[in-house]
Amino acid sequence: MHVSGLPPYIVPIAFPESIIVRTGDVSVVSGPFDLIDLGHRVNALGGQVLAVFTADESRTGGPSSPLA
Repeated sequence: MHVSGLPPYIVPIAFPESIIVRTGDVSVVSGPFDLIDLGHRVNALGGQVLAVFTADESRTGGPSSPLA
């Protein structure tokens, strides 16, 4: 899940079960979680969800990828 608008110090505290990569204002949160629950947590913290990818999409490059 790609999220933005969250302060860098909040992300590892709010999502301890996740692997987080951050660049600029965008964080990529990956791990075993419920997408709806994670989306609610992001919104409650004042952030927004930019994109959601499943494990199948990440292996193939996404639904609109030439690899799919």
